[in-house]
Amino acid sequence: KKFPILAIEEPEAHLHPSLQYKFLRFLDNNLNKQKQARQIFITTHSTHITSAISLDSII
Repeated sequence: KKFPILAIEEPEAHLHPSLQYKFLRFLDNNLNKQKQARQIFITTHSTHITSAISLDSII
């Protein structure tokens, strides 16, 4: 089943900084490219997370 939205709130609260980057790369490589989720919303204060995706994807 495909869900139109995936929302994740502040994943950095429970992830080591190196895993934050890897987590976003995983989402981008596995969900976005396979069209499993149409939109992914992530609230964060972490530069490790924001550095893992392109600037065009950040609102």
